[in-house]
Amino acid sequence: MDALKESYLGALARIEAKFQRAGRLDEVLLTKDEAKDISEGKWPLAALPEKISLDVAAPRKIYLKKHIEIEQEAARKSADTADKMLALLDQQAVSLTKSGDLQQALLARQIKAEIESDATLVSARKLLANVRSDGTSRPALKIRRYGDNIEVIVRYDMRGKVSMDSPVSNVKEADKSIGDTTAKVLGEFVGAEGYVVDSYVHFERDFADSDFSGIALSAIGHQFSKQYGDFTALEFKILPNGVNPYVTLPVKMIPISIGGTTQISIRHFTPKTNRTVNGFKLIQGTAGGSAFGGKAFESAGEWITQTVISEPTSEQGSLLLYFTFAPDNKGADLTQEPIVIGHIKVEHVKFSAFLVQRLGDNGVITESFEEAEKQPKIISNGELLPQPER
Repeated sequence: MDALKESYLGALARIEAKFQRAGRLDEVLLTKDEAKDISEGKWPLAALPEKISLDVAAPRKIYLKKHIEIEQEAARKSADTADKMLALLDQQAVSLTKSGDLQQALLARQIKAEIESDATLVSARKLLANVRSDGTSRPALKIRRYGDNIEVIVRYDMRGKVSMDSPVSNVKEADKSIGDTTAKVLGEFVGAEGYVVDSYVHFERDFADSDFSGIALSAIGHQFSKQYGDFTALEFKILPNGVNPYVTLPVKMIPISIGGTTQISIRHFTPKTNRTVNGFKLIQGTAGGSAFGGKAFESAGEWITQTVISEPTSEQGSLLLYFTFAPDNKGADLTQEPIVIGHIKVEHVKFSAFLVQRLGDNGVITESFEEAEKQPKIISNGELLPQPER
């Protein structure tokens, strides 16, 4: 394996020099990252971009093929050696039992169990069972992520295991539309740490358009097409004698029992004349419910975007937008302090996912959970849950 890595690193160095001479910065950075991953022993490797130079794709393909061949040969030797030892221990247990030496027979059985559960042997068997010699792997699961309910087929990774490096592919069925993801591996699909997530944009509204559908107001008035700086936006003002003012957004938040992470971005403008309204906070659930997060307005007289990222704080799905006020606001006329919103975006960035089908050899369904409420959770907030050995 060391010789293979050195050969590939040499090829990458030559490719990088070629790209550098041509002034191709993106390709230079890509080959540098690839060389770093190889030097650090990363496996499996991250997928290459779909549009990539043959100078990079061809040696990568050769490296993957050779790497898998070496891994499989080592796994095959390990499994063959173990099988011979296990057969001898079986024979020994039978012979010792016949001779009446039950203690030694039990010891032989114990040693056999220890060999069978050895982590290296288990990994070797998984590799041989689940990864083909051409580098492709067999399907393991069909899962559904919460939120947009997109389903994907999950394949075993290059180690023969289900991991965040497992390739995923869209499910195509003639009788229903399940949606598509751009994710190539499981980590991208569920937003695992260290992966660029294919997020689900649950709600997005640009208030340059006079679209107020689904939004409800409590003790707040609004006006469209208000010009602030370079943007046309939606202006809120607290109504005279307004009590507990807030905005309800048409969003179904993730419940605590499901788990996940939501990112909410708000682009807003604070007029310099404002003295009392000094920020916003988000509530999941009903008025006075669990705080999801909030921000103080950072500056006045300019457009800024502020982002709140949080796990769910309630079982309820409503999302309420409140405005916060300076502590010394007694006597302030809040009706004269506009709150200007240009854009709101709500997206799921870490997902929980549920098992729809477990797949065996040749994609044969071995377990099926078609009803959503009966599907066991397999991933929680971007983390793979422990699974029983199979």
